[in-house]
Amino acid sequence: MMISKPSLKSTKDLFDWPVMQSTTTSKIQSEPRQFTVLFCTMVGAAPLAKSLDAKNRHEVMRIYRQHCIDAVMHHGGLVSDRFDDTVVTAYYGYQDALENPTQCATRSALEIIARISQSGLQLDPFVSTDLTVHIGIDTGLVTDDAIGGVDDPGQNEPENEILDFATKLSASAKPNTISVSEKAYGLVKDLFEFEKLGRCKLKDIPGKALVYKALKESKPLIVDFTPMVGRDAEMRELLAYWFKAIINTGQVVMLTGEAGVGKTRLVEGLQKQLAVVTRNLVKFHCTRRAQNSVFYPIIEYLCQRFQFTATDSDQDKWEKLEAFFTSRTDGPYAIPVLASLLSLSTDDQKKLQEVEPEEQKKKTQTVLLDLLYERAKEGPVLFVVEDLHWIDPSTLALLQLLIQDGIRAPIMLLMTTRPGSHFPWNDNPGVAHVAISRLSASDAREMIGAIPGAAGLPDSIVRGLIDRTDGIPLFIEESTKMVLESSHLKEKSEGDIAVKDPLSAKIPDTLQDMLMTRLDCLGQAKDIAQAGAVVGGEFSYEYICSITHEKPHVVKEALDRLEAAGLVKFHRNSPGLKYSFRHALIQDAAYHTLLKQNRKKFHFRIAEMMEIHCQDICDNQPEVVAEHYTQADIKPKAIAFWLRAGRHAMQRSAYVEAICHSTQGLDLLENGPSDGELEELELGLQLILGNAHAVTKGYAARVAERAFSRAKDLCEGAQRADDQIFAALFGLWRFFGARGDIPMAMELAQQFMLQAKDNADPVRVHEANYMLGNTYFMSGELLRTRSHLEQVIAFQDSKQRSHAAIYGYDLVVVSMGYLALTLWVLGQPDQSLRQAQAAVALARSLRHPHSLVIALNFLARVRQHRQERTDTVKEVSECTEISTQRRFAYWKAVGTMLDGWARSDQDPDSVNTIRKAIDAHQAAGAELAHTYFLSMLADACLQNRAWEEGLGCLVRATNMVQHRGETLYEGELYRLRGELILGQNPTALDDAQDCFQRALDIARAQKAKGWELRAAISMSRLLLSRGDAQAVMHLLAELYNSFSEGSDTADLVNAKELLERSESLLSGG
Repeated sequence: MMISKPSLKSTKDLFDWPVMQSTTTSKIQSEPRQFTVLFCTMVGAAPLAKSLDAKNRHEVMRIYRQHCIDAVMHHGGLVSDRFDDTVVTAYYGYQDALENPTQCATRSALEIIARISQSGLQLDPFVSTDLTVHIGIDTGLVTDDAIGGVDDPGQNEPENEILDFATKLSASAKPNTISVSEKAYGLVKDLFEFEKLGRCKLKDIPGKALVYKALKESKPLIVDFTPMVGRDAEMRELLAYWFKAIINTGQVVMLTGEAGVGKTRLVEGLQKQLAVVTRNLVKFHCTRRAQNSVFYPIIEYLCQRFQFTATDSDQDKWEKLEAFFTSRTDGPYAIPVLASLLSLSTDDQKKLQEVEPEEQKKKTQTVLLDLLYERAKEGPVLFVVEDLHWIDPSTLALLQLLIQDGIRAPIMLLMTTRPGSHFPWNDNPGVAHVAISRLSASDAREMIGAIPGAAGLPDSIVRGLIDRTDGIPLFIEESTKMVLESSHLKEKSEGDIAVKDPLSAKIPDTLQDMLMTRLDCLGQAKDIAQAGAVVGGEFSYEYICSITHEKPHVVKEALDRLEAAGLVKFHRNSPGLKYSFRHALIQDAAYHTLLKQNRKKFHFRIAEMMEIHCQDICDNQPEVVAEHYTQADIKPKAIAFWLRAGRHAMQRSAYVEAICHSTQGLDLLENGPSDGELEELELGLQLILGNAHAVTKGYAARVAERAFSRAKDLCEGAQRADDQIFAALFGLWRFFGARGDIPMAMELAQQFMLQAKDNADPVRVHEANYMLGNTYFMSGELLRTRSHLEQVIAFQDSKQRSHAAIYGYDLVVVSMGYLALTLWVLGQPDQSLRQAQAAVALARSLRHPHSLVIALNFLARVRQHRQERTDTVKEVSECTEISTQRRFAYWKAVGTMLDGWARSDQDPDSVNTIRKAIDAHQAAGAELAHTYFLSMLADACLQNRAWEEGLGCLVRATNMVQHRGETLYEGELYRLRGELILGQNPTALDDAQDCFQRALDIARAQKAKGWELRAAISMSRLLLSRGDAQAVMHLLAELYNSFSEGSDTADLVNAKELLERSESLLSGG
């Protein structure tokens, strides 16, 4: 193992402040001040020197001292270089008076031991024992003259009893122990936990001295300013749902209330009540800044669940993941998926499975839900999702999956949100809704009375508080606190409170004004709060030091003050020094009080620091960096990171997030100067936007066409012949194809092929074959279709499997689907079915949901062509389920049409179902295959005797054939017209026969034996009604015998029956 080195996020690395240097220039006044000394010595220095060569010894000592110096400076101390490198002496209150130098020294000592202990575990390559330290702390009052000059502290260190006593305490301490003098203990006894060691003999000190051992920092007494009142009914309701969840296996609850009304307080109250029956708490916290960061609250939760720390390497995290799954059987499947989600790098032994983004997303959802259900096996689970109104789309999709499938374990999913938010499950009858309203006047009075120190407030002030705070608990709390802290209030001896100036107790009119007023009263702590607000709802001490350029102890004291004021929370169980605002409204108030220029400055410093020091954020949450650069008005950097964010989202099949990121990047380009670098960024953003819109809104979406057109213009303007021009051409081809503009689609496909051949690029030629095969299919050129599609299927190249990530689906899967339909039209119904089934099998093996939906759709269409209604319903069912879950609007609409056709022989409402789906499809701009969809509607009308509507939709379809060149279904349209004419008027035999003849002529010209057979069957029925059995034999016999397969399909069965009837009539039977 390597020696553990101090993190790059340490104070030393961030600011590179030299030891014993101060920016203080003011003259030190000669007056007594509290002065504290920390004396730290390394244990086992002599054996260490003997066991290591000079180079390694120097490295060990350097790391030891650096850990000590970082810990000292972290808490405002200054380090002396007087002693040798095995000793660290630190002074507190030396140059700058600290509010509590002994507290700072004790915190430093605890941090030194924590850092050294962690490092000691990693020194085995050098020594056989761990590195440990002894620490002594003493304090006293000294004058500035005794301390010495600031300019040359190394030569003028205070030679006094304090330093000497701290040295003796250190010598008496056991390894990794802090010995504290009686004087120092008296100053911090309420701030830390101590063990009394009693009176001890110290070297060269007469008598015995009382010594204490510092153990850990005590949890400070933070007053909860929001006593829960007036929520008994809501709490009973939540508890009832909890018991329902554990009895009936699962319950979903939506807790809705406006900002500041007490949703979080109610949830915390529920947690406390349930603590006696379960400790299984799963908590996701959504934030405004991360509402487009993929799986953000889940990743944050998992990092806590697996106990990741900021200093963990990827190797450390791998080991923690493996340790978590040691006793579980799902480890081999779950670990790679979670490692990918958590963006852990991997070596050859732990290489992640290479899967397509959609499949990775599906696996991730499965593993996350499995983790939840495994947790439920340990006992009932309270699963809380806070601030749902800021949820990212990927986490939302996971919750939707959990809710729509029904919770199958003792889990209560409790989600909090603000009014006005819409979620997919809002109308789900299995979801309970609990509304939390403002407090009544009596409840507000009770709440004020329960706040410590407020019991003696004059009734006039209490009434004023009630009137102004409008029943909002957070407003009540902050207003009451402002009144209590007002310098215009004085406490009488009997405990009542009097107001010197009644006007001074005026309460701000709004909650926002109140929070601003509270911040204004905090002096420099307000500046630190503002800086934290720019970082986000949660921030670290190191970040604040970095962006404010303040001394560490100044920042720490300000944060302590904010915590004591109840405005921020310190996360004691989190790695590092992390804080969060107690409420989003407090963060908002702090953020909006910043001057615009200062806000920009902080955003820039945060973005720059992340870019330099936080590679994991740049790689896995680039949208965070992009947002900071955007707010800093550094447009080129912001656009570049929005592009990274869009690509990251596409790689995870997070199409909604990809649209948000690319749109924000493009918005920054509007009205800006144009240059080569910005055009390069715009090109990448336009391609992401086009492909993401195509998947979510359908290939015919105008927004997709605009993006691809702009991308094509940018490529042609720069004379590009690389991957991006192909992506733009493909996107446009897909758009015009979906719009049913076959000539334009053909032109783009041919342009793509020419460019691919010019580049001598076999992968691009493979793509061009797909495009041409697809387009020829819709134009009815079946032999050309078959030739191109078979070339696509036969092509083997590892690069072609990247198509699903680039274009949203696998080209081979889709080509197999089109070939299946082509084979049916060419008169090979069994080969057609096998080809469609093979496409589905391939899509399943690829584990790519979008490709699978398309393959299932093709299989359903083959079933429909074969007139197999029951099987059509079966294939459509899975297709529709996935489309709904994944928001594939295009394929969901097609599935609805196919399902409507399959039920049309029994369901009169099927006509209405198909019509609405077609209208919705067309309203979205999609026109591809509308001749086919309208043929299904006409067939449903035929089944339900809706003659007029059926004929009307055929007029629409034939117009599309004439204007758009989509001729594949033209013959079938004429056949259906003939059937509807006969249905409407059984005597209109001549008109119907003309339609059937036209259908036969078109099918023969296309070599479309499938359509020819069906048209021949319709014509034969008409001929038999006229008694012309000989004409039937002449028309049908040779055609029927030309089929070598599919004898059990509906068309061939019908043809055989007609031939047998004709033979019987001709034989006189």
